[in-house]
Amino acid sequence: MTDRDTHFQYFAKLLYVDIYQRIEHDYGPMHHLIPKVQEAVELIIAQRAYDLAMHNLKSFIDGVFGGTALYDPEEIIRDYIPDLTQWPTKDELQ
Repeated sequence: MTDRDTHFQYFAKLLYVDIYQRIEHDYGPMHHLIPKVQEAVELIIAQRAYDLAMHNLKSFIDGVFGGTALYDPEEIIRDYIPDLTQWPTKDELQ
């Protein structure tokens, strides 16, 4: 597993629960959850969250610093952008 696979794994779990709950709300109860499917979906979500963070960070560095920065974007994500272990409250987002 790479940092891309694991850095946002808790965000992926939170989002998976939201998706699962929305599906149950809209389409009725799902009687079982297939663990391998859940793991695969969470991995894709975690990877795409990492990709989004990398894209945003590289775009920011290019726009503000002309593509030069003291740190490699992967180091910035690893050292300064934590995984999301619970959804922020509305107050925390303001």
